[in-house]
Amino acid sequence: MASLREGLVSDLVVTTVPVVIGAGLPLFGEVPVDIDLALVDARSFPSGLVQAKYKVESQT
Repeated sequence: MASLREGLVSDLVVTTVPVVIGAGLPLFGEVPVDIDLALVDARSFPSGLVQAKYKVESQT
């Protein structure tokens, strides 16, 4: 996700679906530095799905 690597993203919404798919894939690909996130909101649904909203704090 080039825009995340370039610092062009201020908020993220990550939705987690409760299904195991083996080894999986990196969610955002390779990023050159750690990106600090602050949890803004989280919601859970009866299906088990969880949706979390994060604010990008800084790239260190």
